[in-house]
Amino acid sequence: AIESYQQCPQRYLFSTVWGIASGPRAAITFCNVMHTTIKQFVTAYCKGQTLSFSDVELIFRREWTSAGFEDQYQEECYQRDGLEQLRTFYSRFLETTPDVLEQEKYFRLPMENGVEVTGRMDQINRLGPSEVEIVDYKTGKPKTEVQAQKDLQLSVYALAAREQLGLDPVRLVYYNLQNNQPVAATRDEKLLQQVNGIVQEVAADLRAREFPPLPGFACKT
Repeated sequence: AIESYQQCPQRYLFSTVWGIASGPRAAITFCNVMHTTIKQFVTAYCKGQTLSFSDVELIFRREWTSAGFEDQYQEECYQRDGLEQLRTFYSRFLETTPDVLEQEKYFRLPMENGVEVTGRMDQINRLGPSEVEIVDYKTGKPKTEVQAQKDLQLSVYALAAREQLGLDPVRLVYYNLQNNQPVAATRDEKLLQQVNGIVQEVAADLRAREFPPLPGFACKT
């Protein structure tokens, strides 16, 4: 939501404040199905149940919806790509066998000036007694290490893990499902303080009801 406001405050006003829906989109539908499928597979794994890939495929097809796709051809392409991505993810997950501490972990982070940030982390893996890596699964064009190092979302996750969960987020990972390659980043104290400044700036603009338009690429959607 913070990044959405930064991209275009007026679009944030329409979508988040006024709740004007833009309608389903193929990419969002695909993202939701992939996340749900992975969550159910990992949840079962954490309970000692290693599902077969056939079971994972059944989850994927059960969760599938046609909302947002332009035609049958586009939908079939997304389905085919999704299953291939899941097949590779499934194999690599069982090879690495991460120590999953939390899934879909909700947080509420109080900050200065009465500001509160809420969010949800896809997955937290234990690396040591208090050391963890935070994993965010990404569909679409793969993120780069440079993007991970600069990303505000991962920074907020790191701050929440430290301040609210008492954990040391030593690795922040974007797991790109399209090529099944993770990219990792870290955050030092200086970067985390910069996050606080960004959040405070956006919060001040919201309280002042500043919603100017910023015409650009995002306006077409």
